Amino acid sequence: MKLSVIIVARDDNYGDDENHGIYNLNEKQGWLKPLGNIDRIKFCLENNLKYFEKYFEKSFEYLVVDWSPLNNNFLKNNHKLLNLFKNEALKDLIVKPETVNNMGLNPMGFYEYFGKNYGIKKSKGEYILITNSDDY
Repeated sequence: MKLSVIIVARDDNYGDDENHGIYNLNEKQGWLKPLGNIDRIKFCLENNLKYFEKYFEKSFEYLVVDWSPLNNNFLKNNHKLLNLFKNEALKDLIVKPETVNNMGLNPMGFYEYFGKNYGIKKSKGEYILITNSDDY
């Protein structure tokens, strides 16, 4: 394994209040609207996977750390992401709320750096790219 790409995300509209980075063009109406959390994740995963498959072929893994899914809203079960999780390069790592609580942290909190460190521990790549779920 040459490259491990690690992101941390959660299906709870995290970041939707202030996001203005990725937009969806509504061609019929000629205006842009910001994409919500899951749509941003979907857009980035779809496009990033294409590039990693092109340039790294089968020599990469894309680790998605699902941090403390609230109300059992697992990313892998979100209808917008189902097909993406069928990609064998995409690995789903779940850190359950109980685990977060046992760490002495609030399960409602989004502790991205703890999640990234968890992904690093689970990675198999010679090189590691730590990024955000909405980086394209």
